[in-house]
Amino acid sequence: MDPNAWILCSANDAESQVFTPLGGNTLQVNVDGQSLPPGSSVTSSDWVSLAHAIRTFADARYGIGSTEVTVINSRFRNLNYAIQTEGAQRWRILRSQFSRTRNSAILFGYSDGQSCLHNLVQDCTFEQHGDTACAFYRVSGAAAECAYNSVVSCTAKDTNMRTQGFAFDIEGGGSPDKKHDNRFVDLTVEQTHNAKTGTGGAVMNGVSNCAIIGFVGKGSLASTGDYGIAMTQSRDSEIVNPRVSHFRAAGINLDGSSNIVIRGGVVTDCGGDSSVYPAILLANAYANDGCQVDGTEIVFSTAYAYAAATSAGVAVRTGGGGARNISISTRITSPWGVGIYVSGLLAGGRASNVTSQAEIVRTAPGVTPAIPIQYYGVDGGSVRARLNNCSYGYFIQSCTSIIVHDGEHNGSSALLVLYNFAGSSGIQVRDMRTYVDVVTAVAADGRGTTWVNDNKVSTSTRANSP
Repeated sequence: MDPNAWILCSANDAESQVFTPLGGNTLQVNVDGQSLPPGSSVTSSDWVSLAHAIRTFADARYGIGSTEVTVINSRFRNLNYAIQTEGAQRWRILRSQFSRTRNSAILFGYSDGQSCLHNLVQDCTFEQHGDTACAFYRVSGAAAECAYNSVVSCTAKDTNMRTQGFAFDIEGGGSPDKKHDNRFVDLTVEQTHNAKTGTGGAVMNGVSNCAIIGFVGKGSLASTGDYGIAMTQSRDSEIVNPRVSHFRAAGINLDGSSNIVIRGGVVTDCGGDSSVYPAILLANAYANDGCQVDGTEIVFSTAYAYAAATSAGVAVRTGGGGARNISISTRITSPWGVGIYVSGLLAGGRASNVTSQAEIVRTAPGVTPAIPIQYYGVDGGSVRARLNNCSYGYFIQSCTSIIVHDGEHNGSSALLVLYNFAGSSGIQVRDMRTYVDVVTAVAADGRGTTWVNDNKVSTSTRANSP
């Protein structure tokens, strides 16, 4: 098709469909559905028809389960869906542009007998969509698979303008065993609108052996329902080198997952003013087992208006189940010195075996100070922190069997309380150093606290210490 030519759908038809590929097809097309008048917003009620450019569904007559279809160098606009499939396998959608769809630009469906396998979307751009840019969803049944699909090197701006959700989405429902080995690689998302609450970047819900790699996302700060990346109720997967900013619910959410690793990357100006909305959320409403933060940096700038001294860089909350075998390694920079928050005192049960290693940097010593390390109701684990310009240190309360490896504490601001072990037992502090600027080394000692290689603290007080 000539690159400057367009197929125009009739706006007089309530619903139309241009192409029904039955398999083994290659399409290079430009389709304008004319379902939305020029100048009208995707969020308006001005839609005059439901036009589809490429659609396979229902039964074999309408292309359900079609294979080996390629869509390349194509353009789609003013449509209900640009591409909607069910049971697609080995489709390739390449170097194409999508704009102004009422619902999703690309929607891969799957149902019993119609698995969604080995599909690739690459080098495409998306802008102004009522729902997602590209999504995979379970139509019905529990036997179908969504596996070996990849979305690579795509850019999306302003999606989910009519419905809550994420630009790139593997939707929830079904077993993680059926949604596996999918990849989102080098995707970029920017949300600038505030049309809907709950507008995010990339999500994989209820998956296994999947990966989100090199994702870059910027939110609009529209609401506390906005997440940069979510990989919830999933297992055995990874998020590699994410760079997300300006999502008020959290930059990354792993609630209800097991054995998920976040490797590297930066989370900037995400979350809110409490541990419910941290930069990285590992657990809140569901249990978490074996998740890791491995070298991810977290930054709260002075200009970020939605955080405070009560915020958290990384949070583990046992509101809907326990949390165990958690490993956190991070550097957190903020005006207040916020850090790591772990609470095993909520309704879901205690936390266990939580290991943290962090550098906490407070950039504005004149503002209200935060407590950098907070463990509440944790059984087993360890913590090591390097504190810079912080006023507080470690609050390890109502915990058992925690090892505190004392780190470096730099800065002219006095440490008001270095340790608080109230209600804890079996706490061991190793290699404590001498700090002349500590006002209170131990505000409250736990039962059976031991000090190994203790170099004492000058000009300080100790309550109930040996």
